Amino acid sequence: MNMNDYIVVEFSLAQKAFHKQSVKEMLLNNIDNMARRKQTDYMPIGIFTTHELADEFISLTKDKIKDYLMYRDIKGNTVVN
Repeated sequence: MNMNDYIVVEFSLAQKAFHKQSVKEMLLNNIDNMARRKQTDYMPIGIFTTHELADEFISLTKDKIKDYLMYRDIKGNTVVN
């Protein structure tokens, strides 16, 4: 399998949302965002060989991270309300 075909799961604290796309799409989006000076807080948190495995990861992870009050900056302030 070509690395570009792997599925990346990303998470945004600001949007409280998951997103999945191919590695190739992620890299192209990141290059485009960089060129347009567009800031985003989506972070890659997993790479999978299939959409099904990515969906399973999202399902298992969603409940673990839903307490958004636990996200704090380096000064201890809550970053997500």
